[in-house]
Amino acid sequence: MNTFGKELSDRIEHLTNIIHEKISALQHAPDGALRIIMNGKYPQYYFRQSAKDKNGRYLSVKETMQIQALAQKEYDRKVLKAAQREQTLLLDLQRELSFPCAEDLYSLLHKQKQKLVSPIEIPDDTFIQQWQCQSYIPKPFEDSFPEHYTRKGERVRSKSEVLIANTLTDLGIPYLYEKPLYLGHTILHPDFTILHTRTREILFLEHLGMLDDPEYAEIAVSKLNLYIRYGILPGKHLFMTFETRRFPLNIRILKSQLEILRS
Repeated sequence: MNTFGKELSDRIEHLTNIIHEKISALQHAPDGALRIIMNGKYPQYYFRQSAKDKNGRYLSVKETMQIQALAQKEYDRKVLKAAQREQTLLLDLQRELSFPCAEDLYSLLHKQKQKLVSPIEIPDDTFIQQWQCQSYIPKPFEDSFPEHYTRKGERVRSKSEVLIANTLTDLGIPYLYEKPLYLGHTILHPDFTILHTRTREILFLEHLGMLDDPEYAEIAVSKLNLYIRYGILPGKHLFMTFETRRFPLNIRILKSQLEILRS
């Protein structure tokens, strides 16, 4: 489903939840309506039993709960009416858009015809495949370095990075391992360059796995400062995991960070 279609469905579902909530609330709302008159700077509240009751009965401060309930009832009725009206319009629009949109037509072509045309927008699966197949020179391994391999057969630098790579694979998040990143005159090799498949935004994931080592920690801080200097902000464009001898990698924390890529 294209992005607009997904957003349309999400909005209709949201409105449906609002409608159910407000119908339920109104079933338990008190009878009557609230009338407010300003007496100088101070409001005065009156209970109206029906539309024929123009003035209403004065409500004192002791009846604050009833005042609030009547105000909430009026608000809920207006919200329900607006939500039902918008839902009806969006359902009609959804039915009108049931045919393929312009961006989807490329994926419906015969495979051989796809090779002959230039699409107005590359489909997600094709874009992801091309992104993952890009060539680059990764950071080399020293001869004495221990060998660790991911489920996809890629060599990484630690058992923790194996877990991270396999987690990304399980979550369906495309990544490139230690792809060079040029920031000014400095070349970094982020542990994982990852793709937000919905927005096609390029993000980064760094595993800081030796924070017990003072020299390693200083290098890590310098690297993070460089990211920030070039607008790659932690929590927004940069995900991080941490590890010491006492506190090993926590995959649950990693998954909680990555939830944003699946929304």
